[in-house]
Amino acid sequence: GRGQPGEPRAGTRSGDAVPSRLPEPGLPRRPGRPTVLAADPPPGSGLDAAGLRALAADAAARALELARGGRSGLELDAGEDLARRAAALLSPGAGSQGAGSQGAGRSEGGGGAGPGIAELARRAAMAPRELLARALAWRDGGPGGLAALVESWDPEPAAMSAGRALLGTGTVIRRNRAVLGDRQLRLGRDGSWYPFRKDRSGAWLPDGPPVSPGVDEPFGRAEWGELAEPEAAPEPEAEPAPAPAPA
Repeated sequence: GRGQPGEPRAGTRSGDAVPSRLPEPGLPRRPGRPTVLAADPPPGSGLDAAGLRALAADAAARALELARGGRSGLELDAGEDLARRAAALLSPGAGSQGAGSQGAGRSEGGGGAGPGIAELARRAAMAPRELLARALAWRDGGPGGLAALVESWDPEPAAMSAGRALLGTGTVIRRNRAVLGDRQLRLGRDGSWYPFRKDRSGAWLPDGPPVSPGVDEPFGRAEWGELAEPEAAPEPEAEPAPAPAPA
């Protein structure tokens, strides 16, 4: 009959160690590649082989993220999921130097979006430039960053004082947005400030991750910190002229 657990199996030497439990396989470093389809889906289905491969690759990436303890993203609505997928198509350095330098490249007909985002925008019936902005907002701030891009709301006036202090003298407040020149801060409903910068076309584009005043350095960028102008010191009062000597 079969031996008891831990006893050597037939054909093994008594000195050989037999593990009672095999080690669990580790997670792969990256998602696997989807199978290449031999033919396109039927005409009229609204799908093609490239689209199905993209969906399969996205599903594999989400499954791996979930296995690592992350979130699958299944709770996102359609707009958030579109921004998430677009963010995954950004090149590693896209937008990393701020809209001041990168924005010029984005201002010409959606330049900087790349073929992946351009194709996704076509499928979503959205301008590549708009999807690029949503991708950058999602990459830097997730759902809060996307909300800051597409929503405007009316916070309490006192809540906007931090944005005015961060930008400095001359800041203009418009609803949840503090504006100074080509720089803008948008207060999110989560209490974080999301930086934006105006490009050559006049559009406001996301310009980095959000910050919380008093917790982070001003936007982690020297140019933002240099914006805040110190208040001018009060001029010393003139000393009163000496009284004339009595005649």
